[in-house]
Amino acid sequence: MKGKKTDKQFIAQFIFDAVENGLVTPEEMVQSAKDKIAEIDEAIKQIEAKKVLRSKLVDIVAEFEPSKNKEEEAKLLPFLNMPYPDICAPIYKIVKDSLGVTSDYIFSKYAKDSLQEVATFCIKYLIELEIIQLRAGLLYLGKKFPEYETFLSIGITK
Repeated sequence: MKGKKTDKQFIAQFIFDAVENGLVTPEEMVQSAKDKIAEIDEAIKQIEAKKVLRSKLVDIVAEFEPSKNKEEEAKLLPFLNMPYPDICAPIYKIVKDSLGVTSDYIFSKYAKDSLQEVATFCIKYLIELEIIQLRAGLLYLGKKFPEYETFLSIGITK
């Protein structure tokens, strides 16, 4: 083949194997190589046909089997555009690791005044999304915490 280095070792081994199999003339060796090429080409055609068939079978499965993954992914969409994800996630983890925590405890983790405003916004946002809930002045996990936990574990970022 033009532009390609020939593999001298492979050629030598092919000639050695051909002679061992009784092929002694260059014409016989060339014909043997052509026969092997034809076998390989046929095998490649069969594999390519199987790839096409596989793709069509996957389409059938997708058509008739409801995708649980799509349903699960749809549940994660509200979290995708969450403002301040770098603040919301740690707040969620504080609530998750506690048996009820106050907003003041969370604010103590964000000592800077500017971050306390953001933390307040994030707490309200997490409550609105039902990731956490406020009961009797304490923050607990909300009913949508499993979805948010999945979202965090996947590591989806903007």
